[in-house]
Amino acid sequence: MMPEIPHNSFAKKLYSTYLSYLPAEKAVFEEMENGVDAKIFRLGRLCGRASDGKFQINPSTNAFYLFMKGFSQIGALPEDAADVKLDVMPIDISAKEVLALSETDGSVFHIMNPNPPGFGEIMQAVNEECLIVNNLQFGDIFRENCRKLDSGLLGFIMNNWRLIGSQQHAVEVTNEKTEEAPKTETAKFKAGFIFLHDENSTYDLNFLNATKEACEA
Repeated sequence: MMPEIPHNSFAKKLYSTYLSYLPAEKAVFEEMENGVDAKIFRLGRLCGRASDGKFQINPSTNAFYLFMKGFSQIGALPEDAADVKLDVMPIDISAKEVLALSETDGSVFHIMNPNPPGFGEIMQAVNEECLIVNNLQFGDIFRENCRKLDSGLLGFIMNNWRLIGSQQHAVEVTNEKTEEAPKTETAKFKAGFIFLHDENSTYDLNFLNATKEACEA
């Protein structure tokens, strides 16, 4: 389990894919030991604003949206990828969480969804016709429908889709301490509202609508 703890062997295992984070955190912790007032905020997978779903100007370059668009056009998602939990956090909520925690005690905070949805759950919410199939079936469907994808998107999916199933970390990431930390008045709601199965969630609708737009672009 990976709680909100400083850089150590667990962090090395957690960030094996993002090694550039390690020397940056190490440098910050060294300065903190020398008396510098600083905090580490480890952000999850940022997505569009909760207020209106807007994200970056060019979502076509965002890996998450590329995966969503590619699998949506293929019309299927392999089972091992569907089960992967995706920590999707709206960028405006993440900013509010950071601001709310900036004046609290503690040195390390995880800004993440404590109850992340599965990739398959998001995919079928965006495209309800998308099938969840085994790898053999996906291979057949992929060969049949891959011509629907432009060459750049096709190359991206071919090079990366097998990586999704291996994204489950050897260390479980938690944000229990972050959730327990006292919040200032800037935090009017807690993180983790995406896909809490509330049909009236404006935040979820904004997220899904923005993702659908990115898939159709």
